[in-house]
Amino acid sequence: MQARVSHVSTTTAATAATAAPGNAPASPTFVQRGRGGSMKVFPVIPASVPVPEEIQDERKPAAFPLPKCAICLSMNASIILIPCGHVCLCKDDAERLRRNQQLLHCPLCRNDVQSTNEVFFNH
Repeated sequence: MQARVSHVSTTTAATAATAAPGNAPASPTFVQRGRGGSMKVFPVIPASVPVPEEIQDERKPAAFPLPKCAICLSMNASIILIPCGHVCLCKDDAERLRRNQQLLHCPLCRNDVQSTNEVFFNH
């Protein structure tokens, strides 16, 4: 459980140097104060500092596997069922079930299907 932030402040090198005369200027920090007086201090990294490539890779969104069709189990699912919201049918199986008037219930949750839409994943 995270502490609720009650106060956020940024201390720059100039204010740190004036707060502690005679000391070398400190690097900028970000201070997060939580309940009960707890405090976390994070260094502020200027935008001009290059980010190492291994860290850049961690910032990229993780690729997620595309859902498979619940009927044929081989094609990627691209049809969303309304109102349950499950994306669980490929286009071919959805058309076949619609044509045979068998697309009455979601194959995952068994809720009634009112309509369908095709979805496109930006992968």
